[in-house]
Amino acid sequence: MRASTIFALCLALLVGLAAAVVNRLVNFKPPVAEVKVVTPSVLVAGRNIFAGDLIQPAWVKVRPMRPEEEASFAKTKDLLLPPVAEAVYLRVALANLRADEPILKDHLQEFAKPESLSKRLLPNARAVGVAVSKDRCAGGLIQVGEWVDVLLTSVIDHGEGSPVATQTAVICPRVRILAKRNQLWPVFQAISENEVQFTLELNTYRASLMEFARTKGALSLVPVSSLEQSRLETRRKDLLEQGVAGRLVSLSSESGEDTEEEKRIAKISTGDSSVGQDDLARIFALKPIPAIKDPGVTVQQMSGTQSMKPAVFQTVSSSREEQSKGISAGLGSGADFRFRAPDAPAPSKLKR
Repeated sequence: MRASTIFALCLALLVGLAAAVVNRLVNFKPPVAEVKVVTPSVLVAGRNIFAGDLIQPAWVKVRPMRPEEEASFAKTKDLLLPPVAEAVYLRVALANLRADEPILKDHLQEFAKPESLSKRLLPNARAVGVAVSKDRCAGGLIQVGEWVDVLLTSVIDHGEGSPVATQTAVICPRVRILAKRNQLWPVFQAISENEVQFTLELNTYRASLMEFARTKGALSLVPVSSLEQSRLETRRKDLLEQGVAGRLVSLSSESGEDTEEEKRIAKISTGDSSVGQDDLARIFALKPIPAIKDPGVTVQQMSGTQSMKPAVFQTVSSSREEQSKGISAGLGSGADFRFRAPDAPAPSKLKR
C-alpha cells in the first residue's frame, strides 16, 4: 500500500474521532438527579382501643401517612407520637380510638406511673389481697372501683360425729375494689387463670377478719347494683373531703351496727382484741343452746317393806355429749365450732 493511502486513512480516522468528540461535547446533557418523595409514617391504632385501657404495643401499627393526614397535621406535627410501637408502652388511653386512627399525645393520659395503693386508700383503711376463683367473682368481670359484698361459705360442725352443715354469710358488706390482677395498671384482656386476684379496701377490723376467714372457707365476691355503688362512692368522697378516719363506708350510721363496728376497730387497732371463731359464730348467727341437765342415777332406798327417799347420784360425763344434735339451732360459743372450706377434708379431731 502506498504511503499516501496510509496517510489518507489515518487522517480520516483522526477527523472521525475529532467529529465524534465534538458531537459528544456539543450534545452532552448532565444527568438529572432523581428526586424521591419520602412519605412520612404515622403510628395508628391496630384495633379499637377504649378510654382507660393500658395500650399494648401489639395493639398499634405504623403505616404511611395519607395525603389528607399530611395536610391536617402539617401545623401540628408536635402532637404526633414517634412512629414506633414502643411509644405507647405503659401508656393509658384517654379517649376512645378507632382502628387505623392516628394516635396523638392528646389521646393518652399523663405520662406517669399509676397512683400507689396508699394514695387510693381512705384514711386508716387497709389494702387486703385475695385470690378468688372465677366462678365465685362473677366470672372475673368485676372491675377496679366497683363495690362488692364478700361472702364466706364454710362447712360447720361441732366435733367428730356431729351433724355437718354448709352455710354462707356476708362477712364484709360493700367493699371497694382497689386493684386487680396484682397490678396498679388498668389491664384490659381476657383472664386465662382459674383464680383472679383482687385488692380490697377494708378497715382494720375487717382486714383482720378477712385474713382469718380465708382459712375457714371459700370466699366469694358479689357486685352490688350501680345505684348502690353511686351512693357509696358519694359517701366515700364526702369522707375523704371531711377527713373522717376509721369508719366503714358500707355501714349506715342509722344502725346500731355502726357503733359496734367502731368499737371493734378501736380494739383491733390498739391490740386489745383479736379476730377468732367467736366472730364467725356471730356472723353466722350460731347461737348457743342450753345443755340438757344430767338427771343422774336414781336409787330407790328401801327399809324393810317401806320405801325411803330416793338417792340421786350424778354421773361423771361431759355435758357436751348431752347437748342437742341440731346444728341449725346453734351449737355453743365460737370455740365449740369447726369451720373449713367445702373442698377441705374433714378433720379427725376437734380443732379449737
